[in-house]
Amino acid sequence: MNANDKIKDSELQLEEALIERVRKINLSEKAVIEAIVNISEGRRIDVIDKVALAVKEGQASLIDVTSDYSHNRTVLTFMSDPIKITRSIIRLIKAATEEIDLNFHEGVHPRIGAVDVVPLVPIKGVTYEECVKLANVIGQFIGDVLKIPVYLYEKAAKDKNRTNLASFRNMGFEKLRAQLIKLHGGEKASYDVIASCSEKASYEDHESHGDRESCSESKVRTSANSQDDMVQTQYLTENHISYMPDYGPRLLHETAGAIALGVRKPLIAFNVNLGTDDVHIAKEIAGIIREKNGGMPGVKALGLEVKLKEGTSIRKVAQVSMNIVDYHKSSLYQIVNKIKILAHERNTEIYNTEIIGLCPMELVGEYFRQSLKLKGYNGNRTIIEWNLL
Repeated sequence: MNANDKIKDSELQLEEALIERVRKINLSEKAVIEAIVNISEGRRIDVIDKVALAVKEGQASLIDVTSDYSHNRTVLTFMSDPIKITRSIIRLIKAATEEIDLNFHEGVHPRIGAVDVVPLVPIKGVTYEECVKLANVIGQFIGDVLKIPVYLYEKAAKDKNRTNLASFRNMGFEKLRAQLIKLHGGEKASYDVIASCSEKASYEDHESHGDRESCSESKVRTSANSQDDMVQTQYLTENHISYMPDYGPRLLHETAGAIALGVRKPLIAFNVNLGTDDVHIAKEIAGIIREKNGGMPGVKALGLEVKLKEGTSIRKVAQVSMNIVDYHKSSLYQIVNKIKILAHERNTEIYNTEIIGLCPMELVGEYFRQSLKLKGYNGNRTIIEWNLL
């Protein structure tokens, strides 16, 4: 057996150890979990294809791959049982980490990682609480074995400040990296001195992942032993807990950054491209409709400048990029109508819209009902194809 074969064999053994941890959670084999993984690559087709192939090799069902040139980002949506979803996530992360270097990445969308966001969504036969347990198992593996810091968010968050992904992800790779290095005493400390959560024992030694003390709950440990260092350690833990990863190294991976791993409800990634390239208009509209600013419930929004490929030409437009986290509170029809009014007030209009990834059938039916003002609408009865499902 040559050196490469030994490495692959070791990797497979670690992967099987992870799968055994997943089995110990006792999730139903019939459970269906959806993963909507965002990677920081939307331009190199060969890299996107390699990452998509890794998902398939993990045996999850790859349902959709959507890339955006201006965001320089790709969303891969796949579903399966807990074992296959775990295997596919890990293989995706390995493939993406081999190919993506954030030091050379450019795009208009905020990101902290080569694999930026890994949300788990329970679809059938599994609860949010069970998905949180799975997220902790996967998170520890990523941190301990792949050596990439993990931040848990939304329903998986250990730190209440991380229930909102934007609270730390919007810092971006460069600012978050600089902040962590600063807190840990400078550049030299970044990779030579700072200990990681995996220091206590090897991955195989841990029997309880879900109950394991997270990085943000434990003390920052360094190789220095002076009293001054101990004082600094306490300061970092007590006053900068929001910067500390939950699993893995204390500082960002040099090329792959960090991974935000969470459990959440289904959301709609929805973009509205305006008939103007004035990004200030998009930012103004986003600020008005954003729930955080007192706008529309369940809506997160950013104003961005993007380039749309139209045949052989490229059109620069201003975009209102949204995550609709609760479409029952604000429907797609209400959001589009509001943006249409706001755009008209600013002497522009909606150029086109796009849904990134998948959306529930209910969402489309509700837009159909509201836009046509249908009386007594019943999707299951009205739509031919829905009666065939």
